[in-house]
Amino acid sequence: MRASVVDACGLGFRPIVVREAVGDRAPLVHEVSLFDLDAKYADVEDLATVVARLAGEPR
Repeated sequence: MRASVVDACGLGFRPIVVREAVGDRAPLVHEVSLFDLDAKYADVEDLATVVARLAGEPR
């Protein structure tokens, strides 16, 4: 996941990472990775938020 996000960012995209759609073997490592991605490369959002935005609902 991280490599794909960094590659997308390098190509000029701002990726959205759906928190419930990704994982790691170690929960702490996973949370740290999501925190870092959110700070530098992507928008890390929960599934409900992403679905609402795609449906056109206001924030």
